[in-house]
Amino acid sequence: MSTVQSPKYKDNAIFNQLLSEHNNDYKSVEAKLIELLSNFTDDPFDAKTWKQDIAGKAGAKKAYFGSFKKIDNEFLILIRLWVILESNAKGDLCTIGNQLSQFIKFLSIKKLNLKNVKNNELKAFEEYLDKLVTKKNTPLKSITKYPYYEAMLSFFTVMQGHPFVSKIENISAFENPYRVMFNDKDAEGDEEESKEIPEEKLNIMDEFFSQKSAPLINRVQYWLMRMYGARPEDILSYPLDCIKMFNEELATMKTYVGKQKIATHRIDPTEKRPYKIEFMNLKEPMQKMLYELIKKQQESAEQLQSEAIQKNFLMTLKYYNPKSKKVWVKVPTPGWFNKKWRENLKPLFKDEEYPMAKSLKHTAVSKRAVWGTHDNYGLRSFANHQSHDAINAYTKPATKRVIIVQKDIENFILRTNIAWEFKGQSVHNLQNIIAKVKENPFRHQLPGKGFCPDASSCGNHFECIGCDYLVPHPELKEYYFEQAEDYRDRANRLKDIGKYHEY
Repeated sequence: MSTVQSPKYKDNAIFNQLLSEHNNDYKSVEAKLIELLSNFTDDPFDAKTWKQDIAGKAGAKKAYFGSFKKIDNEFLILIRLWVILESNAKGDLCTIGNQLSQFIKFLSIKKLNLKNVKNNELKAFEEYLDKLVTKKNTPLKSITKYPYYEAMLSFFTVMQGHPFVSKIENISAFENPYRVMFNDKDAEGDEEESKEIPEEKLNIMDEFFSQKSAPLINRVQYWLMRMYGARPEDILSYPLDCIKMFNEELATMKTYVGKQKIATHRIDPTEKRPYKIEFMNLKEPMQKMLYELIKKQQESAEQLQSEAIQKNFLMTLKYYNPKSKKVWVKVPTPGWFNKKWRENLKPLFKDEEYPMAKSLKHTAVSKRAVWGTHDNYGLRSFANHQSHDAINAYTKPATKRVIIVQKDIENFILRTNIAWEFKGQSVHNLQNIIAKVKENPFRHQLPGKGFCPDASSCGNHFECIGCDYLVPHPELKEYYFEQAEDYRDRANRLKDIGKYHEY
């Protein structure tokens, strides 16, 4: 019996649609699915055993994906699609398939279904990998475990319609997104027993960090976290490179998200994704204030950095080096910022509890990528700041391509009035994913991560390489202005929407 004739297959609306288009001819439907998937690769594809012959230095070798046979047919097709997309980006379909099979084996052992996988199961998979051993009965090294974990995470970005960049439907958070209060006696604290930060204390901090007497670096960091709901580790470890005024209503803020956490020299020129871009609405008083603060800090840094023309980083402080007796520039570390934070806030609240800097990280913006930000293998590429959580990121494409994409965006805006609202978890059926990627695979390519299937909401994944290409065509001013509005409203939205929904 063909695999598509299973009862589970018959009950699936996606496949029923294909069946209706092919007069309930199961074999034709199966052939159609193979044809669709084959559009993404030149490699041979066998639907029954999914057998792939790959010629290597040691000769031909074969890979059988037997553990996938226990999966519902709908998910089997998605797994196959994911592996093909990943192989286009990384090259080796056989290896990538086997990497994911470790997660499928884990689900089989735990008797779990792909539809019901939650964050705690992803954590359990991490622990499962920690217990695996080699043939010599030695624990697996991180370099071996990392691909298994990465494959699982990458697969779920496809399963969920690429949630890291999709529209955020019913985005939710704690009642007050700025959570977790500690005092000096309990600096580490217990997240299980944490408290909400009262609105009156937020008001005190707002007032303090609005004053010119507060240290400039703390003011910048505080308002970045407060207004954007950003995780402080993003803000502290990945400094701003520059801020520019697009026109009197709009500014762009470029943030370094590359490999170097302490960026005192030029970035690694081989990095493919060193920056992300965010937009600021200068008509909104608080964003205007933040713009002026960053601009002031940038000007101060430029005075110190004689090599600014070579892209040395601009979010800096003056440090005195006693050995050389010179003032030099270094990006502050999280530990330094936490120390200054305590020095500033302790007098405000005296003997009362007061929020620590890390209190600001527990927002829905970071929670929706929780499995990418809390793992043992350093998968920072899946954290918000490196998964296109910024509404758009840009690179220098060919001029002809820029014109085409600009027209696409303009046409899309004309077709819908809700294109850029926060929509939430994207739920995509199989045909939707295939159609999106097939329409223009390379337009939605995420370097090193395959392709984003959500063409309608993820943007076009351009990346910024240099300041000359920071802002696209002025004709799209209104489009970018809407993005700035979204950022302005994000913190307020998070307060009002309710409990966080784990998926």
